[in-house]
Amino acid sequence: GGLKRTGGTAEYCALALDKKNRPVVIYADVDTGTLRLARASSATPTAASDWKVQKVLPAGDANTGRAADYFAAQFDSAGYLHIVFRNTKEQICYVKSTNANAELPLPLILSKKALLLRKTVHG
Repeated sequence: GGLKRTGGTAEYCALALDKKNRPVVIYADVDTGTLRLARASSATPTAASDWKVQKVLPAGDANTGRAADYFAAQFDSAGYLHIVFRNTKEQICYVKSTNANAELPLPLILSKKALLLRKTVHG
């Protein structure tokens, strides 16, 4: 039993808990550079069937296949998921879900395009 590895995953990931304390893990499939989201259907997942995995970015997004590292994720008080990551061009990218508190098995719907945040250095 238990979860089985099906592909390469990055050494970086992010963990967020929704309002029902169900974990959501953000990570990259290093074989393809695909940013993925794994969401548990319970607060205490114990089997592979307790998880739903989906791609984060829609087809055609400029950052598809470019997820690199430094992932962060958090649900806001309204239940929207916010994700930040660095792409292979060393740009910081941000994406937000467009549906709050979505129940499984429906996937979270993420915004149509990842936004690029400009890095600035002060001082």
